[in-house]
Amino acid sequence: DDGTYEFSYGCTPEGCQLPDGTWHPWICSRSAIKIDPEAKIFAPANLRAAQDVPGYKKLVDHFMTNRYTLRYSGGLVPDVYQQFTKGQGVFSNPTSKSSPAKLRLAFEAAPFGLL
Repeated sequence: DDGTYEFSYGCTPEGCQLPDGTWHPWICSRSAIKIDPEAKIFAPANLRAAQDVPGYKKLVDHFMTNRYTLRYSGGLVPDVYQQFTKGQGVFSNPTSKSSPAKLRLAFEAAPFGLL
């Protein structure tokens, strides 16, 4: 496997023009997307769990101390999509008894399947 692919739909009302001059509604706009192991962007979800999970608090403190860029939209899909776009990043979403993580089907689980 050579990575993740990004597809675009409907570049113009006519569709997306291919190199041979034909039009198609879907095109592969980026191929072989990889995440750099030296990422400096982090997207911590469910920060309340850091109060209950010492390892998660240590991880968040590490990211903050080392001046990683914080990306927190409150949603799995936009945070992970930005990491694919930038080619770097770490997403985390731990759970604890007092702060269970929520994965919403319509806005996270189903769209993430497309990523």
